[in-house]
Amino acid sequence: MAQVLAQVEFYGLGFDYFSQYTTWIDRVTKEDVLRVAKQYLDPQHYALVVVGNIAKAKVRH
Repeated sequence: MAQVLAQVEFYGLGFDYFSQYTTWIDRVTKEDVLRVAKQYLDPQHYALVVVGNIAKAKVRH
């Protein structure tokens, strides 16, 4: 808990951070997510990582 409170202070998030967090998240729209994704994600340059049990996976070669 002390570490979280220290981070809130370090980043200047304010005393109301914990009470406002869900409100801020609820305000994010689909359009917001798409706008930011288009700005920062490039479908030509990505890495796909899959974690699982290879013995149970149906692998196609």
